[in-house]
Parts: sequence; C-alpha cells; structure tokens
Amino acid sequence: LAAVEAYAATEGITLLILDTESGSLAEQVYRKAGWTTVGSVPGYAADPAGSLKPTTFYYKELVAP
Repeated sequence: LAAVEAYAATEGITLLILDTESGSLAEQVYRKAGWTTVGSVPGYAADPAGSLKPTTFYYKELVAP
C-alpha cells in the first residue's frame, strides 16, 4: 500500500480513493495506513454468492516528494 501511495505521489497524484466491504479486515489496514473514512453505502456491491453488501469508502491526500 505504501509503495502504491509513493508511486502515485511521484506521478503528481494528490488524492487517492478506494472502497472495501464494510466490516472487513481491510478497513483496519486502511485506517492504520492513514486513510480517512468517507462513509458507507448499503447494498453497494455483491459478494461471490450474489448477496449485496455495504461498502465503505476511504480517501488519502498525498504530498508530492
């Protein structure tokens, strides 16, 4: 994750946005890495079984090196 952020910054990208299934372990990873929670959308994405699950969106502002 840090490598992607560093590369994006060198390319002049100043804002990254991502989403993940709400309640997943990935949420802990993103928060620990300094990503900010925007909010959650219920029934946004389907899991492999086809059930709709809520999704949480995150953003991170980058500083160019």
